[in-house]
Amino acid sequence: IFDTPYSSMFLFTSFDPCLNAFDVGWTLMENASLELDSLRLNIEHENGFSEFITADIDQDGLLYDVVSGPGTYCLELYAYYPNGDIATSNQICTFAAPIPQLEYYQISNVTNTGNSTRIEWIAEDEDAIKEFEVTGVDSDGQNVWNSGVVDFNTIVIPFVEDPVNWEESAGLVDYVVTFKNNCDFSFSTEAFSNIYLKLTVDDNSIAFFEWQSQTPNYITPSEYILYKVEGQNEQTLIQNFNTSTSGYYQLSADELREQGLRFKVERIAEFEDISSGLLTTISSYSNTVQYTPEIKLVLPNAIKPNGKNNVFKPVLVSGNVQSYVLNIYDRYGQLLFESQNIENGWKGKKELEFFPAGVYSYTILVVDVQGLEYEYTGVLTL
Repeated sequence: IFDTPYSSMFLFTSFDPCLNAFDVGWTLMENASLELDSLRLNIEHENGFSEFITADIDQDGLLYDVVSGPGTYCLELYAYYPNGDIATSNQICTFAAPIPQLEYYQISNVTNTGNSTRIEWIAEDEDAIKEFEVTGVDSDGQNVWNSGVVDFNTIVIPFVEDPVNWEESAGLVDYVVTFKNNCDFSFSTEAFSNIYLKLTVDDNSIAFFEWQSQTPNYITPSEYILYKVEGQNEQTLIQNFNTSTSGYYQLSADELREQGLRFKVERIAEFEDISSGLLTTISSYSNTVQYTPEIKLVLPNAIKPNGKNNVFKPVLVSGNVQSYVLNIYDRYGQLLFESQNIENGWKGKKELEFFPAGVYSYTILVVDVQGLEYEYTGVLTL
């Protein structure tokens, strides 16, 4: 009982589970700003935690971040007078439980499967995810692929596949996974790219491989391996390159004539799970590049029917022949011989009778498996 009359003060509050905070407001007694010395908000948790927060006299509310986890919180406002008197508001007790938050999220691998690029990820609290979206951006900053918004409840495994950017010409693509929680807050991973492999072959039949990739700091590459791909089989050609961006391989004579010769690179790396700190070894594969050699023929300039070099036919050094026509003419332009089999050459005779010694001309038309035509003309001495 005070010796002067006092009006009441009133406390009200609401809990925002998305912000994980109490929005606290109050109305004070009449002339409070003139008569009061200070205000303090008292918060008590059911586990015994309590806290006082000082507020300005002119303040009519504050936002209190919940720090003690879910449970029942009781809030009460204390008003202090200069003479030592204390007035209290109504007390509000309410249960507070925040919506699950997405604490850790990261792409764990981007790898080529043979007909798509697979983007894999991990997330610390999957209950916090409502939906996700994966985007791929090329080196010019242009969006080249988008998964669209996917309801997280519709997937059972944490990856999606980009069926567009996996071929030899696709280039380097940076992928980012963006998650949304039930409060529509967005969380985006660091960018993680595919391994983009390119192949060139010089005149000495040396295959030069170059590859690009962008990985976050939690990925540590340790080894690169070159494979030759033959159907469903893979043959290891080089176990580890001296650099992490390029390498070379000497093509054999058989490989120069092989149809559909394909290569790919594997990267062995350590992946660090940021939430646990654990290291995992992962394998990532590049796109597959195909080597289609140009047609190269070596042609003799003379044959001797009774000698070692007794047949005129080309030696196929490289390339894959789809069709072939050889024509032999005499000095008057008369057609003497025709063959559509590269192994069937001219022996300088018709049936059992040899043609006269002298100079003859030839034309060769070769079409490779890509449909490219190669023409050869020249003369030979019989």
